[in-house]
Amino acid sequence: MRRFPAIFGLPPREGAGGEGGGAGSPPAPAAGGGGGAPPSPSPQPGDGNAPPGWAGPEGGAKEWKMPEGFPERLKADKPEDFATKLQEDWKQQHQRLSALPQPAKAIEEYAFKPSDKVAPFVGDLAKDPVFGVAQKAALAAGMPVDAFQKFVGGFYDAMAEGGLLTKPLDVKAEALKFLGKPDAKLDEQTALAELAPIAEPLFGHIDKLCADAKLSPEAKAAAYALMDTADGMAFVKALVDAAKTPGIQPGGQGGGANGVTRAQLIERQQDPRNKFGSSQWDPAFKAETDRLYKEFSGK
Repeated sequence: MRRFPAIFGLPPREGAGGEGGGAGSPPAPAAGGGGGAPPSPSPQPGDGNAPPGWAGPEGGAKEWKMPEGFPERLKADKPEDFATKLQEDWKQQHQRLSALPQPAKAIEEYAFKPSDKVAPFVGDLAKDPVFGVAQKAALAAGMPVDAFQKFVGGFYDAMAEGGLLTKPLDVKAEALKFLGKPDAKLDEQTALAELAPIAEPLFGHIDKLCADAKLSPEAKAAAYALMDTADGMAFVKALVDAAKTPGIQPGGQGGGANGVTRAQLIERQQDPRNKFGSSQWDPAFKAETDRLYKEFSGK
C-alpha cells in the first residue's frame, strides 16, 4: 500500500490489503459465510472521509491539491514532489540550525583574549570580579561563546581608545618607586617589607587624624586609597612632615616660639593698623605682624 501520510492527499487504494496482503485482493469473507460487515466504502470528495488535499469531480479521476499554509518554495503539482521538497527543506533547515553558534555549557568557556591595546589594562582576568559577573550574565542569557568574545573585545577596545581604562595596580612597582628603587630586582614581598617601616606610621597618622576630626568611614577609606600608589604615599608623608614643623597648625595651635596662634595672626591681619591706607595705619604694628607670621610659619 502507499505509505504517504494523509497530508499529502493520497487516499488508500480501493481493495488494498493490510501489511503483507496482495494489492487488489478482496477482503476475506466472515466466518460462517456472508454474515460479515461489508467493507468500508472508499472516501469520496464531500462525504467527510476524504483526506486533506484530495479533490476531484465525483466519480471522476482523483486529483491532488496542494495543502494550504506551506511556503511557495514547497509548491508542487504531485504529492511525491511535495514530499521530496519538504524533506529536502527540513534537511537544509536542520543544517543551518546546527551551524549556528552554540551557547556555553559552563562559565569557564567564556574566555577572553584581549587585544594588544587592551592587554596592559586588564591584568589577570581570573582575579577580576567584574569580569566574573560578565561571565555569569552571559551564561544566564545563553550567549554564544564567539559572541561573548566579540562583545567583550569590542567593549574593552572602545574603552581603551576613549581613555576610560586605567592600568591595574602593580604593588611592587609602586613600592619600589616610593623607595626610590624603580629598577631594583626585588620580589613583591621584599619590596613591601622595606616599605613597611615608612608606610605603617603614615597609616597611623591617618587613623589619628580621622578619629580626632571625627571623619566618616568613607573619608577614612578615601585617605587609605592614597596609600595605594607611590605618589599618594608621597603626598600623605608630606602632610605628616608638615604637621611636625612649626607653621600654621590645625585648631589655632601655636606654631612659633612665642606661642602666637593662627587665630591671633588672623586678628592682627584684620586690624586697621595693619592695613596700608587706613587712617589708623601703623608701620610698627605691621612690621610686628610680619615678624610674628614669619616666626609662626618657621620662615
